[in-house]
Amino acid sequence: MFKRITYKDVLYEWLENKKKTNKESTYLKYLSIIETHIINTLGNINFKKLKPSDIISFFNSDEIDILSISSKNIILIVINSSINYGIERKYRKSFDNVDLKFKKDKNELTYFTLKEQKILEEYIYSNMNIKTLPILVSLYTGMRIGEICWLKGSDIDFVNNNISINRTVQRVKNINGDSKTKLVIDKPKTKSSIRVIPVPEFIINLLKQYIEDKNNYVFTGTNKPKDPRTLEKYFTNLLKKLNLKSLNFHTLRHSYSTRLREQKVDIKVISILLGHANWKITQDTYVHASLDSIRQSINELGNLCR
Repeated sequence: MFKRITYKDVLYEWLENKKKTNKESTYLKYLSIIETHIINTLGNINFKKLKPSDIISFFNSDEIDILSISSKNIILIVINSSINYGIERKYRKSFDNVDLKFKKDKNELTYFTLKEQKILEEYIYSNMNIKTLPILVSLYTGMRIGEICWLKGSDIDFVNNNISINRTVQRVKNINGDSKTKLVIDKPKTKSSIRVIPVPEFIINLLKQYIEDKNNYVFTGTNKPKDPRTLEKYFTNLLKKLNLKSLNFHTLRHSYSTRLREQKVDIKVISILLGHANWKITQDTYVHASLDSIRQSINELGNLCR
């Protein structure tokens, strides 16, 4: 008798197939998505009877609705890809397209204003140490948190004031399915993320003070990288201490790109510095102008004929 195939069966088979071609960190991310969000609601449905309305109801549920736009998009990728895989394997003939789009409102992009950034920087300069310096580095390089935690002395060119980015570290869920997590060191998610970026000289000089062995990680001083979760927690507590709005570490990267746009740096140049796969990604994300920049432009306009 032909075995009844549930959507859960298809998901795990699809995931196992992905394991052959994807990085471990990507595989673990997909595994976490499947087990945390998808299986409980859709997993036990007979794959042949899975309907577009099931998918729509799933995304309309309170549990999924509260997730971020990026999280919803990743879940949608997993669902679409796994269903297509099931069709390719002839577990069902077809599946009507579900027209779901989760787009982030450009106005939702978060970054620190110049005033907020000044407060943050003043505290760092007065309390410069191995905990605060990573924040300053991100503000002036746009490096991702995983790229900063991986940074070694050997990645820094002290002559030309450059930093080479070729690895990243992130904390992901264990494969064995328990609640424990582990640090995974891997290549950046795209080829363009492997890059060399120019860095302000004052940042290079500050980094130099904390490097004793160029083969060690800069922000631990050991042969073990800094844990992104630890850095994120420290940053959250620091913002609370300074009475600044609660934002995540990635906001520093947004602030870096915003400052560059305010300086009228070309969007394609910013794309290269950020390591985006396509400059249009940068354009779509950072097309906004901050209120500070708008106010300055309005003031300049008002002075043109005076």
